Amino acid sequence: MKDTIQTEIETPDGVGLLEQIYITELGHVMVRIFYQKKGIWINRRITNLESLLEGSGLKLTGEYKIKKRKVLKNNYG
Repeated sequence: MKDTIQTEIETPDGVGLLEQIYITELGHVMVRIFYQKKGIWINRRITNLESLLEGSGLKLTGEYKIKKRKVLKNNYG
């Protein structure tokens, strides 16, 4: 099971339901928004990893890699 966020968000395309925040392999910070009236999901870029760390006192020391992890599914429905 994956944890999701469920909150309404104002967008240029109208009100949507913010469901997920994630980072792509290229370092883009993205959100997944569901538009109930249209019945569609749209992924939108909100920032990148470097900008996300700005002002935090943290700094990337070089290139980053994405580690793929195997997710085990349970038998609970």
